[in-house]
Amino acid sequence: MEYRELFVGYYDTAILKKSNDVVLTTLSSIPPSNIAPTQRDFGSGFAYTYNKKDRFIIWRVTGNVLALHEVSLEHTLKDPILRILFPDAYQILPNVIIFAEANNICVIVATSARTLHRFKFPYPPQENRSIFENVTTSSLNSPKVIVPNITS
Repeated sequence: MEYRELFVGYYDTAILKKSNDVVLTTLSSIPPSNIAPTQRDFGSGFAYTYNKKDRFIIWRVTGNVLALHEVSLEHTLKDPILRILFPDAYQILPNVIIFAEANNICVIVATSARTLHRFKFPYPPQENRSIFENVTTSSLNSPKVIVPNITS
């Protein structure tokens, strides 16, 4: 049996230089809500099986940037890191949701600009490819819901 070590600490600059950075277009005309921008960085992980092989997505939020890193125990993946910048929000709200569908990995993100984003990443055609490999700004602009400000 072979083991592979996974780095789950802070991303160092060498890893971030290899990332695919995407900036979402600003579509919200609603100003950000009154959430104080004092939130600390947070993150977690998600495990799934693709072609009977285990894969993991390790994600981290820093302010208004979501960093996603896909890891495979069997292969070195091509372009496995994606960073998404949400320019119309000063922070991403806790509880980023990641789940697997029949043909996609879905990521749901809520921001302080009262927007909800759903991203779908299709499974790659080859096992050594990452789901984040060919992501661009135009392919990532997700269906977005703007939540109205509710006051009592």
